Amino acid sequence: MALVLGAQVGDAFLVGRRRIRVQSIDGPGQVTVERDDGRKFPIGSEGLTEVLPDVFVGVGPDPATWRLRLLFEAPLTVLIRRDDRVQK
Repeated sequence: MALVLGAQVGDAFLVGRRRIRVQSIDGPGQVTVERDDGRKFPIGSEGLTEVLPDVFVGVGPDPATWRLRLLFEAPLTVLIRRDDRVQK
């Protein structure tokens, strides 16, 4: 089962011991996320992208609004949470 979290540019998430940050919104259903090592990943609504071993990210639908929703799929042993320490 996937975890869906609302996000905006600059928001960061801790995925296990790694940090993933929303770098930009590139168009409808298209965003770029950046990992803490500087590697960037284009993420789209058409599928999931592996950003860490066994951790996949996609853009989730939000039919009621235009807000960005990130969809995370990872093993249950990987903790995923917002990183409130990162400034936007």
